Amino acid sequence: MPQGWRNRTLTDLRKGRCKILVATDVAARGIDVPTITHVINYDLPKQAEDYVHRIGRTGRAGRTGIAITFAEVNEYVKVHKIENTLTANCPN
Repeated sequence: MPQGWRNRTLTDLRKGRCKILVATDVAARGIDVPTITHVINYDLPKQAEDYVHRIGRTGRAGRTGIAITFAEVNEYVKVHKIENTLTANCPN
């Protein structure tokens, strides 16, 4: 996506004209929209630290947020590493 298009999309998101944004991990470290309330992860990142950056888009500036992550049974080790990184248990 060209940079100009990305900028317009983020402006639309910030102003509430865009309600849903589908993004890659590149956006996990670059989007700062305080009103994001939910992050849905379709897949697990390769590194647990990247998960923290992904879910860090929600619940900013003292707000609460919800992160939902889809994982397969064979990804148990990755989920466990994420739980250890977060120092919290993830609900099943």
